[in-house]
Amino acid sequence: MTSAAEGGGVTVASVASMRLVGGKTDLEGRVQITIGGKDGTICADGWDAKDAQVACRQLGLTGGTPASFGSDSLPALVSNVACKGNESRLASCKYDIGKPCSGSGAAGVKCQKPAVISVRLRFQESPFPLPSPSLQPGISPAPCCSGPLPIPEGRVEVLLSGGQYGPVCDRGFGTKEAQVVCRMAGKTGGRAIMGGAFGNALQPAVLDQLVCAGFENNLTSCNYVYTPEPRCNSHAAVECEQPPPMAVRLRNGKNGNEGRLEVEIGGTWSTVCQDLFTDAAAAVVCRKLGLNGGRTLRGVKWGATGLGVGISNVRCLGSEDELSACQFSTKPTGCTHAKDVGVACKPPTVSSVSIINGSTSGYPVVSLDGPIYRSGPICSDGFKNSAARVVCRMAGYADGYVLPTTGDPADVKPMTKVMNHVYCKGTERDLTRCSYDATTECKSKRAVKVKCTAQPIQGIRLVGGALKGLLQVKVRGQWGGICSVGFGKQEAEVACRQLGHSGGRVIGGGDSFHQAVIGDVVCAGTEASLNACEYDSDQSPNNFDEYR
Repeated sequence: MTSAAEGGGVTVASVASMRLVGGKTDLEGRVQITIGGKDGTICADGWDAKDAQVACRQLGLTGGTPASFGSDSLPALVSNVACKGNESRLASCKYDIGKPCSGSGAAGVKCQKPAVISVRLRFQESPFPLPSPSLQPGISPAPCCSGPLPIPEGRVEVLLSGGQYGPVCDRGFGTKEAQVVCRMAGKTGGRAIMGGAFGNALQPAVLDQLVCAGFENNLTSCNYVYTPEPRCNSHAAVECEQPPPMAVRLRNGKNGNEGRLEVEIGGTWSTVCQDLFTDAAAAVVCRKLGLNGGRTLRGVKWGATGLGVGISNVRCLGSEDELSACQFSTKPTGCTHAKDVGVACKPPTVSSVSIINGSTSGYPVVSLDGPIYRSGPICSDGFKNSAARVVCRMAGYADGYVLPTTGDPADVKPMTKVMNHVYCKGTERDLTRCSYDATTECKSKRAVKVKCTAQPIQGIRLVGGALKGLLQVKVRGQWGGICSVGFGKQEAEVACRQLGHSGGRVIGGGDSFHQAVIGDVVCAGTEASLNACEYDSDQSPNNFDEYR
């Protein structure tokens, strides 16, 4: 017995083609396969439920029971298939090739319809990203996001369990079906738009004759016909409603990424009872706050509050844009503050750090990657030299420390501070490995200012001549040029002195094929080497001059 891993000339790719024939529907039939360009069947010898389940999974379907659908004119190419049941394809199972079939016929299966994993609404969305919203510290913004605007209407496309996205035929599609689609899309309402109002997709419909009661949370609970190539004149479309915004915040937690959940309804803040509250609801809260993850915290003593208990029995799918799109009760019977629910989120990752308002001395601006893209300075609350070292290192410098400030400069003051309470050991490679909040207020109302130390210059050389050529320096083990902006006679004299020569002036010329490794060089002219000058080691321009 062989398998794809053991050889035999059969690979996953060579058995990629599989289909069902001879059944009454597209969910059942004899299993036909193609191996090395040759069509054939699978011998039913040893064919069992585990093998049938793998066959259905390979077809993007669910379930799987062995069945007989008569004889086949094609020869049996494979026999004695033995699957564990968790394989994604039959080629990953054990089997025999070329052995005679005992006459038990061709293997067949009865599969079940594929599950609907998610839905999306397709329209002629704008390719231009919208400006990212600014978050008030600790309070969620009005619904928005970076990238194309989430639309409340469009052509319905579903993701099936086999990984296939496709449209839905509008045959029999009505209000009840539209309501379930909108609910799955994280929105409310639901009205069917008939006649292919948003055009037909290029690919054929994957679901047909969809029938729902209207209360289902997922289309999988509805009745529908799965068919890879239905004859469908137009594809279903819906018009949903955007749920009303519901501001949320986390209070009294160990950090700004967790705490007692509080919501604002009708201008009044209140707590949320933990009854029926799950991690799916926590994920909606975290996403609203621009954070990742979502875990429910129960039985935590959050401390005293003057707020009332506002809602209970919150039930979410996890895909909702707003907590208001979930089901909940505004009459929290039997709920006290002892049952106030808490939520723990994960902070967004820090994708980049840049220093503004200076070269080596300035204000770090971080970019946060989360459900909502944000960029801004760091609040100075609790910020120490250990964190400054990580900030400077992430910005391309060797080291750094905190500089005192009395207030933010004019170009920094209007920027929303997006990070607070940063704690680092000082050895981390980037800020994501440190502890920080992305939702708390900035009590000091001041942004962090740091002084970064440039990477040391490890070597210097002239390329193209002994006394004249392109000046290159070695930084972090890499040779590169020096940005020509601001580089003048004093800087040239220091460079020549470091090379063992006297004098020095800028010649001009240029090289656009080497990356600059330092820039913003400022020398007094008396230094023994460029290391003693001020310079920036975080450079990526492509404009360099020659010096001698």
